[in-house]
Amino acid sequence: MKLNNDYEFWINKIYVVEQKYKTENIKIGNLQIWPILKPQIFRKGINNKEVDLNARKKLTILKTAFFGFKNLLRKDYKYVLFTDTLEKRLINGVYVDKIAQGILDELGKDNFLIIEKPVHGRHYTINKCQSNQIVSLNFFYVLAEFLYLIKMKKVNLKIEGEDILKNILKDLNVDIDYRYILKVFLSLVKIFENLFKRIRPKYIFITCYYSLSHQAAIYAAKRKKIKTIELQHGIINEKHIAYNFFKDFKDSVLPEHLFVFGDFFKKFFDNGNFFIKNENVYSVGSYYIEKIKQEKLEDNIISKIKKSYKRIIVISSQETIEPILLNFIIKIAQQDKRNFYIFRPRNIHKNLKIKDFENFYLSLGEDEDIYKLLKVADIHATVYSTTCIESLCFGVPNIMININNLSKLHFGKILNNENHTRYVSTVEEFINLVNKWNFNKESIIKFSEYFYKSNHKLNIRNAINQIGG
Repeated sequence: MKLNNDYEFWINKIYVVEQKYKTENIKIGNLQIWPILKPQIFRKGINNKEVDLNARKKLTILKTAFFGFKNLLRKDYKYVLFTDTLEKRLINGVYVDKIAQGILDELGKDNFLIIEKPVHGRHYTINKCQSNQIVSLNFFYVLAEFLYLIKMKKVNLKIEGEDILKNILKDLNVDIDYRYILKVFLSLVKIFENLFKRIRPKYIFITCYYSLSHQAAIYAAKRKKIKTIELQHGIINEKHIAYNFFKDFKDSVLPEHLFVFGDFFKKFFDNGNFFIKNENVYSVGSYYIEKIKQEKLEDNIISKIKKSYKRIIVISSQETIEPILLNFIIKIAQQDKRNFYIFRPRNIHKNLKIKDFENFYLSLGEDEDIYKLLKVADIHATVYSTTCIESLCFGVPNIMININNLSKLHFGKILNNENHTRYVSTVEEFINLVNKWNFNKESIIKFSEYFYKSNHKLNIRNAINQIGG
């Protein structure tokens, strides 16, 4: 990915074409397809990638396609959850879903069919998962590709407003195979419709609505009169292209209900944003943050570190900027021997080829996730990981490393209180701040309640009761 100001550049470009063109009129039958193509166009613009089942990817998909297949033989599931392995966290030797586990527990984990995307090509061993009625999403991709090859490839899609779409792609100077994308989407819709017809779930839950497969599941559920609920998985703000719609797309792939972490995120869905009705947004808090805050962690090693160093700084990363961020932190750790630095990569299975040194530790253990590290941290640092919001729940302030303006783009308006979050651009600024900053943990925790509503279990129960059905 080219790291300049591409992200903001493409957000603005897409906003312009949405104002210029009647994107709501681009349809296949009654289906408004702009919400399907919008994230695909953005992805292609940012990093030149789109939906592509190439030979290597197909092989990876085939290897995992039949994971948990026997769980599809049951017909008595009450609910379906669409999630991915990135949400898995290890607690006391058992993997939980950090986003959805509270819902699984509240509604009964045995009542759920869990359709899971194996990010980085792997699932976790089923008998080590707290909820184990899991089947691989890749099974459905295999079926969709088969359906595409034998039937959909030959279909001549009639796209109303295709001239509008072509003009948009021309304005954006983006070339995507939108017919292929839409045919794969429609193949997935057909497959999920058959699944929902067979098991007849009451609700489907989705941890990220804007992937192609999850959008197909939402649309299939709507056609079967099944209620759809998205679970917030990351940042929602006025810059997120997937959560900002200024025209009505009611006949599309957008979820009917949304569970957010706290009241702060509800405010983005007012009368000017057509993504979802504000009354269909529910503040529920976070299962995993509440769980970790209650857990007692082994601290014998950490206590030794605390005795030897002034502060522990935990850094959360993202793959898009990881090489740049890692080099930045290593320079800091080499110059600042007063503090101890713990770097947590987004993908712990990726070989970063970095050796630990005296006051730097590369955290790769599955039992050392970022939330557990925040319990022992004095300061958290990142570029634009949403951990900067979660850290506040632990009373841990943020240093935002504003590489290519990404920090301020994503969080400048959200985290603008210097009592808990400050922005730096250079190694020197960082070192100076980390050694001189005086902050109050209790006031930071109190402030975090605006972002994360407490009492997750009760909030889930109340939200489900309000949705009813």
